[in-house]
Amino acid sequence: MKLVLKMHLSGADGTKEAGETIFVSDEQAIAFIEKGIAEPKTKKELDEFLAKIEAIKAKKLEDEAKAKSILEQGVIQNDLNELYLAVVLKEAELNGEVLSDEEILEAVEAISKRDAVATKKAKGK
Repeated sequence: MKLVLKMHLSGADGTKEAGETIFVSDEQAIAFIEKGIAEPKTKKELDEFLAKIEAIKAKKLEDEAKAKSILEQGVIQNDLNELYLAVVLKEAELNGEVLSDEEILEAVEAISKRDAVATKKAKGK
């Protein structure tokens, strides 16, 4: 993105004075414009860039929402697995059984699979 500096800028690339044109990435351009360091040269460039910023922000929000959804889904699945475990252990207790770790795991997996099939069927209707 091409911007015009509004103020003096020094960095590893050297020194730039106000009024000079610089070329930066979109992310740098967003930061420079928001901080008042630089601006697009024309109103048309500004309008195009503002539209681009909105698209970038919308994509970022969408990505964050997807990540949050995946995280929440993992938390819900962990909670479900804990409930399945409690059901298996309570059922074994009521039946006077002592289950090995492997038997407990198999029983939890069986409940989980049965629940997944039931959920798919319910969503399909």
